[in-house]
Formats: sequence, structure tokens, C-alpha cells
Amino acid sequence: MEIILKFKSEDKGTIEAKVAEDPYGRQSFSIKEPKVLGFEEDGLYLYFKGQDEIVDRLKEELKDLTETPENEADILAKIKEEEAAANAGMGAIFG
Repeated sequence: MEIILKFKSEDKGTIEAKVAEDPYGRQSFSIKEPKVLGFEEDGLYLYFKGQDEIVDRLKEELKDLTETPENEADILAKIKEEEAAANAGMGAIFG
């Protein structure tokens, strides 16, 4: 399961500390700035990918600091495009 959670920039340290803990640290996650992805919003996005029960647990633990953005599908699509471009670049380097 993949999710996007939006949070305030000042909560970045708290969010980073939480996702570094077990079992979250063994999953895939990144923090993105909306403007880098082409969105004019304040705050930051947490992209998190993991087992359904772990994702659900994280959402519950962070519910007071985060929200699911209305444009979550658009954000996920942009992140996938970014990852695909990065993978294509690595393929060209190591071909």
C-alpha cells in the first residue's frame, strides 16, 4: 500500500523520527516538497510504501500531525514519474 500524508514543515523532525522507528524504518518512505513536484502548497509530503497493516498503523499514529491531501492520486503519479526518470538515468549509466 502507498500513501501520501501532508504535514507542516515544522513537524518534519517528529515525522522523520517516527518513520525511522521499527517497524516503519524497514519500509520505503521519502519526504517531498510540494513545489519540487509542481504543486503550489505549503508544508511537506510524506510518501510511504509498506505492508497494509503497517501503513494503517502509521496513519493512526500520525493522525494529529498529518492529513491526506485531496490530490493524493496526482501526487503519487508525480512521485512515480520522478522515480521512473531516476531509474532510467541509472540504467543509462550502468546500461
